[in-house]
This record gives sequence, structure tokens and C-alpha cells, in this order.
Amino acid sequence: YVSFTKPAAPAPTTRTGYSTGSNVNVRKSASTSAAVLTTLSRGQSFTVIGSAQNGWYQVQLSNGVKGFVSAQYVSFTKPAAPAPTTRTGY
Repeated sequence: YVSFTKPAAPAPTTRTGYSTGSNVNVRKSASTSAAVLTTLSRGQSFTVIGSAQNGWYQVQLSNGVKGFVSAQYVSFTKPAAPAPTTRTGY
């Protein structure tokens, strides 16, 4: 049996990424000159689609917005919660 149809391409892998900076731009395309769709706050999570291409990750936010984030602002390790501020009154 010979098949002349190409097998379906596997779906790109997805994983959870986290913003490593404050006010990180999510852009319409993988370029610093592309329009900014929204910004991410430090530690905000999002879905990363596939692997980095030319220093950019394609991402999908929880509200369904898809865009691109520079790889230098993406971490796959959940940031540690900041230490609680304790105040001692005298």
C-alpha cells in the first residue's frame, strides 16, 4: 500500500510561560517594530506555542489574544512569590 498524501503535521507543543519583566509587550508579529497588542506584568502566565523562532515566542493569553513575546522575557519556571512584608509594631 502506497500513500501519496502527506501525513498531517503534528500540532505544535504548548507549555506555560511566565513574564520575567514588568510591562512586557505582546506584539502582533515577531518584531520590535510590530504593533503592541497588550502588555504583561511580571510573573503573568501565558501559553507558549512551539519553540522560539528568531528570538521570539508565539504566545496565547488567557483571554484568547495571540501574539509574540521576545524570548528574553519568557521563563518556564514559575516565579517565586515575593516574601510577605511583616511589620512589627512597638
